[in-house]
Amino acid sequence: MAMKRLRRLALDPIIGFGIHFLIAIVSRLSHRNLERLASFLSPLVAAVYPEGRKLVVANLRIVFPDWPEARYVATYKECVRHSLDTFFRFLWFYRHPGELAGVLDRTSQAATDVLELSHSPNGAILISPHLGKFDLVAQCVASWGVDLHAVVHELRNPWAEAVAVKGRECHGLTVIPQHGAVRQMVKAMRAGKPVAILMDQNVRPHKGGVFTDFFGLPVTVSRVPAALALRLKAPLFVGACVQDGPGLVFVGRKVPFPASETCTEETLTHELMAVHEELIRRYPEQYAWIYKRWRYIPGDAPPEVAARYPYYAKVYVHPRAEDSQAGDTEEDAESSS
Repeated sequence: MAMKRLRRLALDPIIGFGIHFLIAIVSRLSHRNLERLASFLSPLVAAVYPEGRKLVVANLRIVFPDWPEARYVATYKECVRHSLDTFFRFLWFYRHPGELAGVLDRTSQAATDVLELSHSPNGAILISPHLGKFDLVAQCVASWGVDLHAVVHELRNPWAEAVAVKGRECHGLTVIPQHGAVRQMVKAMRAGKPVAILMDQNVRPHKGGVFTDFFGLPVTVSRVPAALALRLKAPLFVGACVQDGPGLVFVGRKVPFPASETCTEETLTHELMAVHEELIRRYPEQYAWIYKRWRYIPGDAPPEVAARYPYYAKVYVHPRAEDSQAGDTEEDAESSS
């Protein structure tokens, strides 16, 4: 443990220096050259990361079981290219924050809906999947003058985290650290301010998550967006910034607020993930398939359902159940001795 900490103390500033060096290079390139750089590097990254190909293909087989093998591989390469392009654009706008506001068309229907929801007295919740330039959505909306608060994952490297925070806040975005985020989200929404959050991540039930259907198989996601929307009567929007032709476009739609007072968090969460599916099917090559999205299998899943999960999945067991099982094992060992 001590050696690991010393290694991080030594490597963290080197990585931080490398990021600033990359910013100095990337910021001098045009957007077209950023795309060319991502296209040039993506085959190299794909070649040195064979585990990524295995992971992406396993995920794609769940969603698109009828695709030919060649299309799985091609989508993996495109996924890598879009990931690199997203990273490079984030670094570019770090140096050119004034340019971000004009990237997306503010007159599009999706942009009009978001700007309208931002004036809700109950706050609003902007949800984005890991699709397209997902790290630019909230920043772009904030650059339009919207007092937006976004929940973000904190990086362990303090040098990289400093760049990430500054790269978001320079556009007017208020960053909410993921740890303890709910309280800050409620505070912002009660003040009539919209919040943004990425929802399609593994949040285990004992950490505030819930199992819901995602392309035909249950996955764990956060129940926070649905819970806050129901509690504060806040409007919801699911959208993404995607590459469409030579430029970037803002796509998505409002999610109708439940008319029934008996609507549950589980039902609303399911509706939100259904919109995620719509967007991902439209732009499958731009989704972050390099993620163990179907990581947990419900403990009560029938064998035929469990068999459809990818190779990396495991049965979810609540920590209390694990402790109980460990206790039973210890008691069995003592009684047999």
